[in-house]
Amino acid sequence: MLSAQNQSEVIRLRLPAGFYYVLAVVTLFSLGNSSDMFLVLRAGSIGIPVAQAPLLGLVFNITYTLLSWPAGKLSDRFSRSTLAAAGYFVFAIVYLVFALAPSRPAIWATMALYGLFYSLTNPVLKALIVETVAPEVRGRALGIYFFLTSVTTLLASVITGELWKVYGAQIPFYLSSAIATVSAVLLLLRRERAQP
Repeated sequence: MLSAQNQSEVIRLRLPAGFYYVLAVVTLFSLGNSSDMFLVLRAGSIGIPVAQAPLLGLVFNITYTLLSWPAGKLSDRFSRSTLAAAGYFVFAIVYLVFALAPSRPAIWATMALYGLFYSLTNPVLKALIVETVAPEVRGRALGIYFFLTSVTTLLASVITGELWKVYGAQIPFYLSSAIATVSAVLLLLRRERAQP
């Protein structure tokens, strides 16, 4: 029989339901988050030369760099679930615009907006995972998080490639946008449930 102290220790070392909820949402989102090379391919399909792909990446990186620090500060003051949900909504908009591909200027502007998605989610999601578990199991929680997101992101690229091949470029982008929207709503629902 375990003593009361040992039982308390075992309970503390378990990963709580809140962690699994966040993990499920992030894993769902990752199924729609294929390689960024598909964005470059989509840009090329509407007339942006492949030679300009590094410039697309530069536009994205400038936005990401400029907004990462302010986004990190916001995550210390406001709900991380809300900030990550905002990032997912930005992703949904970006992928919707890439699906519609209305013009080359729209693609350039949307690529800049894509940097906002990364700044709102990259550091914030890790912090959100960490805050759902006890300090003693943070390493395990982050290990599971990185494993699942890596596997599902790879799977997302396979799915996107197959859908593109069979149905054309628009469908995978619409699907990714829809998955991101659902994931954002689920994060917002988590925040509401956490409130008294």
